[in-house]
Amino acid sequence: MDESYLEWLRSLLGFSEAKARAVAERFPTFEHLRHATASELASVLGLTPADVETLSRTPRSVTGRDEAGHLFLC
Repeated sequence: MDESYLEWLRSLLGFSEAKARAVAERFPTFEHLRHATASELASVLGLTPADVETLSRTPRSVTGRDEAGHLFLC
């Protein structure tokens, strides 16, 4: 498992080590996570609706920038 990906997941508001690992097991790369639907995210055991919302805001653009144009670093 990519430690930098896990570190990024743990840095998200409300994400513990257990939640980060659960997400990484279901979506092993950032690319997998980036393409996940809200219902796929909600299927991860232990995630709350707020966690799903946090993950749903993950930038979908391949440019590495969010909707506002801010640079996204993972």
